[in-house]
Amino acid sequence: MTLQERIKKNEAYFRGMEIVNNTAIIKVLYGEKWGAYPSADERIKVAKSEEVPNEWFYYSDYTYTVIDEIFDLIEETIDMNLSAIERLGLFNQKMEELKELFANEPLPKLKTLSFHFEEEKPKRNKKRKKVNFEEPIAKDEEICEYVCEVQNNEEIKLDAV
Repeated sequence: MTLQERIKKNEAYFRGMEIVNNTAIIKVLYGEKWGAYPSADERIKVAKSEEVPNEWFYYSDYTYTVIDEIFDLIEETIDMNLSAIERLGLFNQKMEELKELFANEPLPKLKTLSFHFEEEKPKRNKKRKKVNFEEPIAKDEEICEYVCEVQNNEEIKLDAV
């Protein structure tokens, strides 16, 4: 992905980029109460703006870090925060459902309450199974021989059919 594509992909958060004294700096604007963290190897550091609320600066020595690595960390941070927001929304929704249950159901029934997860159905494999033309696909030997012959020839002769 090109730099322009990375910027476009993150345009809702991206606020600018510059290189100063061999340090790459990318400025982003996150949502309220979002968190940010440095890279695991600490080559990319993060600092919160003292002047602009929710603005963060990702910076690293330009000689040891590729700009794409900074964008990877930014995208990871965005995904982490969006996931936290979604989880919090789901938690609040489930709390409301529980409040309603506890308000309306008798105590003996509430004592049987348990939690479980519905199993996700496995996704269907969309790949087509390859046919091995060396193995017979029909009992009639003539058909098998013809299929093998067609497979091995580049041109199919219509009069042979």
